[in-house]
Amino acid sequence: MNLPARKEIIVIQSCPDKGRFLNPSLRSVESAISRVEADYGIGTEWVLAVSALSADTDEYLNNQLPARVEAVVRIAAQPAAEQINSIVKKSLARFVCIIGGEDLVSSNWLSLAYNSCLKGDDKEVFHPAMIVAFGADSHLFLTPDQADPDFTIDRLLARNPFPAICISARRTFEEIPFQSPNHQSGFGHFDWHWVCETTAHGLVHRPVAGTFACCRVPSEHSCLEHCRENNSLIQSSRLFNPFSPERARI
Repeated sequence: MNLPARKEIIVIQSCPDKGRFLNPSLRSVESAISRVEADYGIGTEWVLAVSALSADTDEYLNNQLPARVEAVVRIAAQPAAEQINSIVKKSLARFVCIIGGEDLVSSNWLSLAYNSCLKGDDKEVFHPAMIVAFGADSHLFLTPDQADPDFTIDRLLARNPFPAICISARRTFEEIPFQSPNHQSGFGHFDWHWVCETTAHGLVHRPVAGTFACCRVPSEHSCLEHCRENNSLIQSSRLFNPFSPERARI
């Protein structure tokens, strides 16, 4: 994969076979990219990581893909975590944004998130402030703020309250890459594990006020479903070790 010269943001969408849900997701991301580029006069890379494609999805990628997509990385049977890590290594962008292939983001998501990144100190990870889940499960939740005095790190022991959609400095993803799940060994939840690891290293997960995303909950063939079917546990994280130097600094 040959990515273009350095741009300010790289948007990575992990797209296993999403069929009819892929087009609306890509169009929402396209709108968000247009908005941030118009607001700040920056360049943005947009890369899709795709695998296990049906004939319909493959036809869409070949003939109807938005022109702004700069690269489609086809990696058969490679976990999403490894796909993302591989693309990050090849990018020169200052910030990395992760979005799923079924996620719909508000048109102001990238613009406001980029503004938050500029005001930050590269020790923060930003998420949409509100998530509307639909599909196999329907609910609405607000993204918590780890900078809030009422937020306790121990909440991460029970569940992951942060959406997978996020943006942070590229070095965050380089220094703390995603760890691939191993469902056969009973371990999964790579995005939850990444939140724990970044938190253990002193990063702060925060919502971007005024933004939202709609995330489909698939009824089958999803990472979460694999975890449920295999009764998978989250992988070990130093955040869970009360005697670790990282935990002591939190």
